[in-house]
Amino acid sequence: MAREIGLASAPNHEMWFIIGGNNIHFSYPKYALVTGLKFGSSNFDPNVEYDTSEIGVFTRFCPGNEKPRIMDLLKRFKDGVVDANHDDYLKVANILALYYFALGYDDHRVVESFAWVLVDNLDEWNRFPWGSYTYSELRHYVSLMPSTRSKLKKSYHIYGPVWALQVWAFEAIPDLARNAVVKINPNALPRLARWLMCTPKIDDFHGFLDEE
Repeated sequence: MAREIGLASAPNHEMWFIIGGNNIHFSYPKYALVTGLKFGSSNFDPNVEYDTSEIGVFTRFCPGNEKPRIMDLLKRFKDGVVDANHDDYLKVANILALYYFALGYDDHRVVESFAWVLVDNLDEWNRFPWGSYTYSELRHYVSLMPSTRSKLKKSYHIYGPVWALQVWAFEAIPDLARNAVVKINPNALPRLARWLMCTPKIDDFHGFLDEE
């Protein structure tokens, strides 16, 4: 993120970086290619607090009308819930995939009410423009990162689908890909399916960020 630059002429959805003396950018079309998630508009507002007391899957998985963390929901999913049916488990699996994979949140994140309301209708859930929503989350969390090296710390916790930015970086920066991943299918779509992560040694990246 310390290599991000601002371009006055760039659309708001684009993120520009200077790598090796070249300007490269990440944007929602590239995000869509990496993730396979669709963009668009919806009448459903995920930023509103909804009443979940009448949502069947919520009442069965969340006794006492509590708001569970992702880790709590995962445990109940694995252990089993007496009154839950097959559709309930499918709905909860969608929520877990959203929070763990698409949004990249940690175990302690509370599952928001919008997810319970939307997942109660799987057709609406599948029509929702998850690309638009998750990309906006990515932009938000990236904006919180320092943009200059002088403000960098040793480590950070970054939430949102930052893995999508990482996959794009593998394609845009070949030297980075050679040290971190193996391309297993050059034609796979979405593009995240093209790469297999390996476990690089820290020496593989020695001096990498210092190269212009």
